[in-house]
Amino acid sequence: MDAWLFRPPVLVGERIVWLGSGSGLPQCGIVRWIGRLPEMGPDWTVGMELDNPLPYGGIDGTWGNRHLFTCEPKHGLLVPMSKTIKESELLKLSKENLGGVEECKKMSSI
Repeated sequence: MDAWLFRPPVLVGERIVWLGSGSGLPQCGIVRWIGRLPEMGPDWTVGMELDNPLPYGGIDGTWGNRHLFTCEPKHGLLVPMSKTIKESELLKLSKENLGGVEECKKMSSI
């Protein structure tokens, strides 16, 4: 059962970060499609247009015989929504954590 009360955690057009990259590096991009693909499992899937092309793989917005969204070749990716976070939320968390680090540095110098 979906835990959404009013809307999905991300919307088409929002900037997101995919945290499940096999390279260990997050991939940033824009949500271009949201839906369910039975062959990907029961969870919601996000079609994202990546800022940078993938060296291997990636799509142009087409999955199987279905055109889901449009982007340059190797700039598209379909990922589980549960493995994404809004870019703004990630930046906010980073700033909070960095602020905490700065506070720790100040305290250790006393």
